[in-house]
Amino acid sequence: MSILLAIEVSPRHEFSTSRKLTALFIDQWKAAHPGASVVVRDLMRTPPPFVDFAWIGGAFTPGEQHSPESAAAIKVSDDLVAELKAADHIVIGTPMFNFSIPAVLKAYIDQIVRVGVTVSPNNVGLLTGKKATIILASGGDFAPGSPVEKYNQASGYLRQVLAWIGIKDVEIILAGRARAGTTGETAVEQFGASVRSAAVAMPAVAAANFGFDHPLLLNGRHFSTADYHAARRHIDRVSRGFFDFSLQSAREFRQYDVRSARLRHRMRQCDWAVRHRALRSDACRKPCVGDRTPTEMTL
Repeated sequence: MSILLAIEVSPRHEFSTSRKLTALFIDQWKAAHPGASVVVRDLMRTPPPFVDFAWIGGAFTPGEQHSPESAAAIKVSDDLVAELKAADHIVIGTPMFNFSIPAVLKAYIDQIVRVGVTVSPNNVGLLTGKKATIILASGGDFAPGSPVEKYNQASGYLRQVLAWIGIKDVEIILAGRARAGTTGETAVEQFGASVRSAAVAMPAVAAANFGFDHPLLLNGRHFSTADYHAARRHIDRVSRGFFDFSLQSAREFRQYDVRSARLRHRMRQCDWAVRHRALRSDACRKPCVGDRTPTEMTL
């Protein structure tokens, strides 16, 4: 049975943009995973303690040498780590504070990043095979291409620290200009589609598989990642030759502005693997031009 771990961070509770978007994500995820369970970790209602001397003693000494204070301190970390290990998908809903993350989320991260528990002594992450989605709400617009994009320290840090413990399949939804709706309704309307799409996306299992989570099939035969990238290059070449289109970025999600509805439909079919890390067997089946890729995949 799949388990979703939802980590709530905002101190605004029912007025929070990130909490409303996280609730939307949970609903969509549950609909896509019947029978699965959701565990909610609200860091504002049960804030994790900061690392202190007792915690260090518990983390770096054998259990039989723990003082009562160290044993109590490290038990909090053990419980949080066990909860994280049991999850298949993690969603973190958090605001951006001063270009970074709230202190309570940093305290949580310090509790779960432990040598020998979530990362090996030779710096290899141990929590592999998981997917994480981060919903990052901010008052400003830190989307790629904005004048203040480089000030967004939160996205890079969260992606880096999750990869450090082995969670490399990370998707970040930037819910910028959250102040436009003081109770989150505007953000839900604006970013709802992105959140729903992230909730049903399939997780990747290994970087060596280029993000695909199962063997790909096309017309009854195996379809390799090399085949896929050759097909994508072919799509771009055909598009440049027949139509005038531009590629734009919209907050972590790729959207195509193609002047031909016919080509836009074909591009959506053939871009399924990029956006959802999977290919459907009927994608790209109908030819629209005469030439073929080296793998004889018609477009």
